[in-house]
Amino acid sequence: MAVSMAIAAVVFVGIFVIGPFVGFRALRHSVTSSLTRNVLEGLFRVVLFLGYLALIGRLKDVRRVFQYHGAEHKTINAFESGWALDVPSVRRASTLHPRCGTGFLLVVLVVSVIVFSIVAVFHPNLFWLVASRVLAIPLIAGTGFELIRFMARHRYNPIVKIALLPVLGTQKFTTREPSDDMLEVAICAFNSAREGEEETAGAAA
Repeated sequence: MAVSMAIAAVVFVGIFVIGPFVGFRALRHSVTSSLTRNVLEGLFRVVLFLGYLALIGRLKDVRRVFQYHGAEHKTINAFESGWALDVPSVRRASTLHPRCGTGFLLVVLVVSVIVFSIVAVFHPNLFWLVASRVLAIPLIAGTGFELIRFMARHRYNPIVKIALLPVLGTQKFTTREPSDDMLEVAICAFNSAREGEEETAGAAA
């Protein structure tokens, strides 16, 4: 598992971080503004990311995973709405949720555009431009995580509602309407997780 995650992380950084940077670095003579290049690079990352999700979503096994993802969201939405955790009630809930990991990745991509644009203002050499793409990942991910939490807490604020539209929209790429048996699995898993939390809290007390 550790090796698989390490390989996945390297591939992700290579394709979605270093790759676009190298590609748009080649355009520096055509696009002289570093800010413009960073914005274009960020937009390309978003398109590349969404294209990747759309592509893998056509695979049968992945589509089934996305159905379970939708079942998970429906269950959590039903719970947070105070509905009964049974199939008929959970079925009515949305497959979209503001704290989704897919939306988090989109926020990370947007934050990266801002951070990399700030770095480019100082005109560092090529080594530091590449290094910043890697070293800044924890900062960017942490900022994205806090932004997702903030928007989820204030989801009914009119301004936050607008900001959440693209976050929720990207989840249409990674969620599908689940079958009833998938909802049953999601409900069972959610209840088991809650029981585990209660047991842990009881032991700590």
